[in-house]
Amino acid sequence: MAGGLEKVKEQILLEAREVAEGKVKEAQRQAQEILDEAQAEAAKLSGDAQQKSADETAKYKERSHAASDMERRTQILNAKQEMIASVFREALKRVDEMDAPEYSALLLRVLKGHLKPEAGVLYFSEADLGRLTSEFTEAAKAEAISAGGSLEIGLEPKNIKNGFVLAYGEIEENCTITALLDDKKDDLRDELNKLLFA
Repeated sequence: MAGGLEKVKEQILLEAREVAEGKVKEAQRQAQEILDEAQAEAAKLSGDAQQKSADETAKYKERSHAASDMERRTQILNAKQEMIASVFREALKRVDEMDAPEYSALLLRVLKGHLKPEAGVLYFSEADLGRLTSEFTEAAKAEAISAGGSLEIGLEPKNIKNGFVLAYGEIEENCTITALLDDKKDDLRDELNKLLFA
């Protein structure tokens, strides 16, 4: 399963890199157009040098270059942010498309990292209550026992899309895939930036 997730991650990153490179190239092309227009306007102003001083023309060129450079950087930043958001959307889509065994294995891995040596209750969405097998339930209970606790499956569905809510007494931990990605968003964003735009 870990190999499968790595392949999914590699595929998502590859696709994201290709799209990002296209968006960056487009942003650079647009920035070059802006710079060319600014230089043409500056050249026109230079032709009217009798009406304007050379100092005003130089300042205009400098401002035009700075503005086009700022526009280029803004477009590149926007393209990067969109690519990162796209990777997150694609990751959630891939989770939604997992078959039951693959999804169960993912949930078990997530569960292992959140178990406590206490009695807990696992809550799922209505869809997942019907999707998860008795094998998953038994495996989850076994993991809880090995962590020094116990686990029951809550029969009342939670209003979540995927993942689960793990309750220990009055304390509920949101272990939905969306929440887990949000918790790791900054770390993942840094990693994606390195992989996509290094």
